[in-house]
Amino acid sequence: MIFKSTHPGSPDVSVVLSGVSVDYTTIQSVTVDMHENMHDMATITFSGLIPVGITDYIGVPVYISIAAGVRQNVEFFGYVSFIEPLMETRKGLVNNSPVQSAVATCMGASYDMTLPKYRTWEKTTLPQLVEKIATSYGYSYAVPNDSFVWQRLLQNGISDWDILLKACQAVGYSLTTSATHIHIYDPYKTIFRQLPYVELVTVKGAYGDIQYAPGRIMEFKGLFGNTTLDGIVYNYDFVGLDSTGSVVKASTNNESYSKYGELVERVNTAEATANVTSQEMLNKFAGASTKTNYPYNATVVTTGIPDPVPGSVVKIDKYASNFDGFWLVRGVKHIISRSNYVTELTISTDSTTGKEYETVTVSAFKTPPVPQLSNNQWEASVDFGDVYV
Repeated sequence: MIFKSTHPGSPDVSVVLSGVSVDYTTIQSVTVDMHENMHDMATITFSGLIPVGITDYIGVPVYISIAAGVRQNVEFFGYVSFIEPLMETRKGLVNNSPVQSAVATCMGASYDMTLPKYRTWEKTTLPQLVEKIATSYGYSYAVPNDSFVWQRLLQNGISDWDILLKACQAVGYSLTTSATHIHIYDPYKTIFRQLPYVELVTVKGAYGDIQYAPGRIMEFKGLFGNTTLDGIVYNYDFVGLDSTGSVVKASTNNESYSKYGELVERVNTAEATANVTSQEMLNKFAGASTKTNYPYNATVVTTGIPDPVPGSVVKIDKYASNFDGFWLVRGVKHIISRSNYVTELTISTDSTTGKEYETVTVSAFKTPPVPQLSNNQWEASVDFGDVYV
């Protein structure tokens, strides 16, 4: 355990680098960054790092835990990818070391999945694809019970991670890989997966009380409109040729959205083509097209809170505005120093507070097994596969 200050919001932070000598008292800050469709990442900043050990750290397994009271813990399992030492002779020694500072960048365990491969996947569903990839790495997984069949998927010099991400995005799913667990979900149905939920408190919602409390909004930076960082928000008219050479068509409309509230209406319809083998495949592609671009996006910095994860939902309240309501969490970054703990959330929504959200039937999220270290590789401790409805 390396951090525990007298600040009321200070979490207990543990860092373990396996098999190397580390002076943990030189660690000054830790960040853990989790985002949809990306590998988890962490950074560890040292002040006065032991010079002889710098090159020994590369590739070693890393475990980080952030525990804030009785709330959910944040855990990171991965490996040191690279380290950046900084040596400025004019500044003298720090902690009796000529290396004044060093930042170790760590990639999550799923980074094992990034080696290029050559495969052909014939007549496969998403659950079959996920199961074969996950079990080959000793990972657990949760995937929707989607019966759509790809007649052929070509993995031509791309990694298992890339083919999995490509398949998920093509049919409208998002992907996270926390520790050794692959979680695939429909972003329009995340509220019903019962992942950790939290309400983010504004000063007005706290009745003007600016005392410390977890989840207080410190900064809210929004980007609202049809042109966003993800791209332009449209409905789409798709056209393609199926395997028989026949023209197939599909369209999206303003009924396709998260239904967290009242739709922020898409005012334009774009035309698009797609390479498909059937009408069913084009329908899948069309349905997926609205799930990546959202008209309301924001970056929110709060006092440290460990609960939100990519794919969960937060509620923004007490701004007395139409953008109050439910937002999809797309990314979470925890930033901890010896005197401070803040959380940066990347969130999006396509709905306002005009009406209550509509319920749908989706199985609740099941807690995956804890990873274990085997021959310096992170693996799930037990076989676990959840193909859920």
